Amino acid sequence: MRRLLVFVLAMVLLSGCVKQIAHEETRQLSPREKASLQLTEEGRQFLDEDQPDQAIRSLEQAISLNPDNGPCYYYLAEAWLQKGNFSEARQFNSLAESDTPPAERVASGSPPKGGGHVGKAPKGLI
Repeated sequence: MRRLLVFVLAMVLLSGCVKQIAHEETRQLSPREKASLQLTEEGRQFLDEDQPDQAIRSLEQAISLNPDNGPCYYYLAEAWLQKGNFSEARQFNSLAESDTPPAERVASGSPPKGGGHVGKAPKGLI
């Protein structure tokens, strides 16, 4: 009887998880989110071509359209690292690593603390 109760409880909990996952997969991106992702990809390509100034311009536009575009912060950290500005790289890396959405950290005015080593941002994140 106890096993049956545990099984039923597990099935009920799992069915809620499946519904949440299905909802997240079917959510349509807004035009701003789509444009932000396109600019992020453009910025990543500029990084691959060792053009950090152009990458920064594209990535900053991407963040202005969607401040919660997490991968964009990693790419910005990489761009500043390519330019040799370790302080800026550390700040953007810290924003990317935070559990708090980047937009909330920027809006709060609290400067990012810590950070770690910023490496080459992996392709295919977006």
